[in-house]
Amino acid sequence: MNLTANEIALKVDGNILGDGENKLTGFAKADAATTGDLTFAENEKFFRLAEQSQASAILAPAEFQSESKTVIQVKDARIAFAQVLPLFFPEKQFTPGFHPSAVVAESANIAETAHIGPNCVIGENVTIGDDTILEAHCTIGDDSALDQACHLFPSVSVYHGCRLAKRVRIHSGTVIGSDGFGYVFDQDHHRKIPQIGGVIIEDDV
Repeated sequence: MNLTANEIALKVDGNILGDGENKLTGFAKADAATTGDLTFAENEKFFRLAEQSQASAILAPAEFQSESKTVIQVKDARIAFAQVLPLFFPEKQFTPGFHPSAVVAESANIAETAHIGPNCVIGENVTIGDDTILEAHCTIGDDSALDQACHLFPSVSVYHGCRLAKRVRIHSGTVIGSDGFGYVFDQDHHRKIPQIGGVIIEDDV
């Protein structure tokens, strides 16, 4: 990635102090930064370290100024940090469509822009929204729904009847909707109590 300080400032609604045409090719913490890197400082201590570093520019709160470095001043440095990182470290892109090894119930309703990876299993009456990604070995139980732009990393299991809203991210090995501890002691043994509820995960979790 090769961006000017001005271009980055536009993306984070920031203000430039210094050379707005400064070319920035990477992002690094202050003690590892080299020429061409943007670095981040959210308080006085780290701003002074950033000023002494080899970084070409500093992303910092609006009150900080420097005579030696280009500063991209922002209202909330931590939010701007989260916005800038993907510019330099973009996530892997997935092609829409189904891997041939995926097993998908005929009653499932899956958006054309979704990605269904190798060995995924999708149950009856499942709904999967636009731009949702299922990486390899994910299982979606009957009557579950995944809204737009969800991302399930490899080997995630979603039990039947669960609801995932927009932009939900579930990491590898997670099980959503499995039984909790639902037993009652009946004389000399534990009797299982049926777990009849479901799981709803709201937007941006």
